[in-house]
Amino acid sequence: MGPAGLNPPPDLFPTSTGLVVPKSNLRRRFRSFIDELGFPTGLDLHSFRRSCVTHLVEFYAFQQTFIQKQLGHGHVSTTSI
Repeated sequence: MGPAGLNPPPDLFPTSTGLVVPKSNLRRRFRSFIDELGFPTGLDLHSFRRSCVTHLVEFYAFQQTFIQKQLGHGHVSTTSI
């Protein structure tokens, strides 16, 4: 069981054989896209998570405690970073 007693969601990137795409493959592909497009080197897959949280707080005014639970953080102070 995942956070709040929920079942974890299905894998986001399954392969044709039903296995999960390894994180190293995702990172490598993402890095090649970033390089090809000429974006800054500091961008990574975690940037999407940070961007999503920023939008939830700044544009949609979600409560930080809600976001904390969605991210699985133990403390709201971690979420506010």
